[in-house]
Amino acid sequence: MVKTGEIFAEHIITDVYAKKQWGLNGKNKPRTYFLILFFSAIFVILFLRIFYLQIIKGQYYSELSDNNRTKTVIIHAPRGIIFDRNNIPLVFNIPGFRENVNGKIILLNQEQALTQIAKGKKGLEIDSLRKYEYKDKTAHVLGYLGQISEEELKNPQFKDYTLSDLIGKDGIEKSYEERLRGVDGKQLFEIDAGGGIIRKLGQDDPVSGQNITLTLDIKLQEKVY
Repeated sequence: MVKTGEIFAEHIITDVYAKKQWGLNGKNKPRTYFLILFFSAIFVILFLRIFYLQIIKGQYYSELSDNNRTKTVIIHAPRGIIFDRNNIPLVFNIPGFRENVNGKIILLNQEQALTQIAKGKKGLEIDSLRKYEYKDKTAHVLGYLGQISEEELKNPQFKDYTLSDLIGKDGIEKSYEERLRGVDGKQLFEIDAGGGIIRKLGQDDPVSGQNITLTLDIKLQEKVY
């Protein structure tokens, strides 16, 4: 036979014990509810913070970490060659270097670059220099290159350019900028904490600009001069 009285009494004792243990009597109810709400709020705040860092900002911090371990080197694309009507090159490219001095691009030939390197100069980038073979006779026709300005960058024509780019400032170099300009490539390297290169991770090759042929006859132009 089941002793219901004993079981009921045991439940009463257990209930009373729990109330004393957790403060669930009438006098302590407000304080208990406050503690429950307080710890619940802390839990919710911590959960939201973890969610924000791992889910919402997870990609951002992942990319930030990758950027701290990788280095991108731009491979400058050669501009197109300009020929006269007889396929004589009027403007072509020669190997060279460039350096960025407080945002100003300075082009260097090989001799100048070697001098800078001998002095411990770092940060030089490989680039190509424009060689105007008949400069005195064609300068007014061919024009020249120069670093793009902040004002020029506002022009929709230059939406894909940066302040380190060179553009045609006058003559044919300016008129045919879109065709002469190539597409820069890049190399991605893994680096150590000191910035030293560990290995190459990948490369996008540059695309040279288009060559153009003028109706100008440079031999005839020389006779005029």
